[in-house]
Amino acid sequence: MGPSSRPGGAGRSGFTLIELLVVIAIIAVLIALLLPAVQSAREAARRTQCTNNMKQLALATLNYESSNGCLPINRTTAPSFRTSGAIVWTVDGFGALARISNFTEQQPLYNAINFTWCPYTYSNSTVVSTGLSFLWCPSDPLIVNLGFYELAPGWDGSNMVMRYSSYAGMIGTYIPNNGVTNTRTQLPTLLSKENGAMIDAGYPVVYGGNGGIGPVTLAKITDGTSNSMMWAERAQGKLEQAGGSPGGGSEFECKGWWSDAEYGDTTISSFYPPNVAIPPAYYVSGWQNPDGCENGLPEGGDSPVSISAGSFHPGGVNIAFCDGSVHFIKNSINSWNWMAVTRVKNTTSACYPVPPAGTGLGVWQALSTINGGEVLSSDQY
Repeated sequence: MGPSSRPGGAGRSGFTLIELLVVIAIIAVLIALLLPAVQSAREAARRTQCTNNMKQLALATLNYESSNGCLPINRTTAPSFRTSGAIVWTVDGFGALARISNFTEQQPLYNAINFTWCPYTYSNSTVVSTGLSFLWCPSDPLIVNLGFYELAPGWDGSNMVMRYSSYAGMIGTYIPNNGVTNTRTQLPTLLSKENGAMIDAGYPVVYGGNGGIGPVTLAKITDGTSNSMMWAERAQGKLEQAGGSPGGGSEFECKGWWSDAEYGDTTISSFYPPNVAIPPAYYVSGWQNPDGCENGLPEGGDSPVSISAGSFHPGGVNIAFCDGSVHFIKNSINSWNWMAVTRVKNTTSACYPVPPAGTGLGVWQALSTINGGEVLSSDQY
């Protein structure tokens, strides 16, 4: 019998369990090292997209100005419904985002808007339920992941679906507060104190006004268009972190609607710094003065987060300026001490902000004004 064809002494090749575990551990370490870089690259891409969105807004606004001779206004009066044959008016008309929509390649949407009625009516139900992707920051989780919508009953009884925006216009250093009476008779005086580019206007005598304070022209921006803010980020997800959620029945989910000109929807102020952190005691006490004015709060006690600039980009927010440029403003930008700025009620029951003696505007507040005369250099922000 001949020798066996099988080679004697030949061993079987392969990995041992220990070798396999070592390879898996090395791969896991490499993934752990690479993951932050991947996440950083993704956030950089999202921030770039957000910058592009704001660039579109700025250019559309300047195109509006070229056609109309002024920047778009916010919060005008409009009828909301009829009762007993009479028209009931509201100051929550369409805001600046709706007014510039025909300059953002949304001509059919603009044509569908009935500006003679407020957004919360059946005639505008299709318009307000339309979501506009260029108004959504990719880093805003509530905008991107939770569906962009909020069910709300229309003021004329119709069913409404409201869509959100991650961006809002800057009206200046503070948002008017009517005091505890919540009347509209003092609004013209309050509005005259708005010192930003995207101010409110158009309050006729039905609210005790004299026709409003008029829109902003480029000639009125004496601080320079490159030193005056126009649009700012206001992340919807920040409201969720502050205690609100869509459909929750609180004031939080009723903010950020792109069609409405209400404070916190398409307008914000620079009263608070970017991505302000509000102490829990603020919500408990309201920081209310003995005269009934709530320090730092707009009318109705809206969330400070809803009327302030904020984003989920690490370290700051994107801001579009009146010259069409977009800058990333850091959270650490110089800002006044908002907890020291109180509100005082005058004899006409209107609350006004009163900074303490010696307290001036911070760089953040100075950038929000259009004619404050502040001297700023680009290295300050």
